[in-house]
Amino acid sequence: MNEAGVILAVDDAPDMLFIIKAILKRAGFEVVTAQNGQEALTIISASPDRFDAVILDRQMPVMNGLELLTIIKADERLNPIPVVMLTLSSGQREVQEGISAGAYYYVTKPCESETLIAITTAAVNQHREFQVVQAAVRQAESSLKLLDRGEFSYRTIEEANLLTNTLAWGFPSPSRVVRGLMELLVNAVEHGNIGITYDEKKALLFAGNWHTELVRRINLPEYRDKRVRVYFERRSDLVEITICDEGKGFDWARYYDFDPDRAFDPNGRGIALARECFDRIRYQKNGSVVQIAVIPDRPPREKLAENTILI
Repeated sequence: MNEAGVILAVDDAPDMLFIIKAILKRAGFEVVTAQNGQEALTIISASPDRFDAVILDRQMPVMNGLELLTIIKADERLNPIPVVMLTLSSGQREVQEGISAGAYYYVTKPCESETLIAITTAAVNQHREFQVVQAAVRQAESSLKLLDRGEFSYRTIEEANLLTNTLAWGFPSPSRVVRGLMELLVNAVEHGNIGITYDEKKALLFAGNWHTELVRRINLPEYRDKRVRVYFERRSDLVEITICDEGKGFDWARYYDFDPDRAFDPNGRGIALARECFDRIRYQKNGSVVQIAVIPDRPPREKLAENTILI
C-alpha cells in the first residue's frame, strides 16, 4: 500500500490530469487517472479497497461528476471513499449540490499545489482512520452488547479510537454508528479538552504538522490531566451515549450543518458527518456535552422529530 495514499483522479482535460498527477506524486501519492465518470466507475468498482480518495471533476462527457458521485455514495462498497470535487466556481449553489450528494471536500480550478495537497491529505487521513476503526469493529465483538449502563473515560486520540470500537457494539448496528462515534469522541479531545480552534487546526493541516502538534498539546501540563467522560445507557426503546469534556465549549452550532463557505477547508466536517449516523444529536452547555441516540429497528435515514440542537 502506498504510504501517502492511492488517488483516483477523474477529469476529461488531459492537461488538468497531468497537473493533478504531478502535484500529488511530488507529495508521495500514487495517482490513477480516468477521463470520464464511466471510466472511473469501472476502475473503482473493480478494486474499491485500493483507493483512499477520488478527485472528481464536475463537468465531463459520458458521465459527469455529480452522476458518478451519486453512484459512489449509493454503493456500500464505494460509499466510505471520500470524494474531492474539482470546481471552476466556489458558488454556494454548486457546492451545496455536491454536499447534498455526499461530497465534503472541494478544490477550485486551477489547482493550487498547497491547497490540493492539504485537502487530499485530509480526505485520505479521514478515510484511513475510519478504515482502522471499522476493521476493529468487524473483527472484535464486544461484551458491551450485554451492558445496560456504564461509564467510561479517556484522554488521548488513541484511547478515543479504542473506545469507539467498544461503544459501537452497544448499538443495534455497529457499522452504522462507528464513523459518527469516532468523530465526536475525537472532537471532545481536540476542540473540547485542549481547546484547539477551527482556524488553528486549519493552519496546522495546511502546514502538515497537525498530528505532531496535537500530541504535543495533549501532553502539556495544563491539558494532560483532563479527561473526557462517556455515559452509556440502553433501554428497550433507545440506546443513548452522553459525551462530556472538560473544555470551555465551542461554537458547535456553526458546524451543525456543513456550510458551503467552509467546503474548501481541510477540516470542519466531523459534526455534520456524525449527524448521518444517529437518530438524535443534542448539544448542551455550550458544546461541552453532546448526547447521541439511536432508536432500535428504525431505518437509518429516518430521523427523529427531536433531532435538533439544544443549547
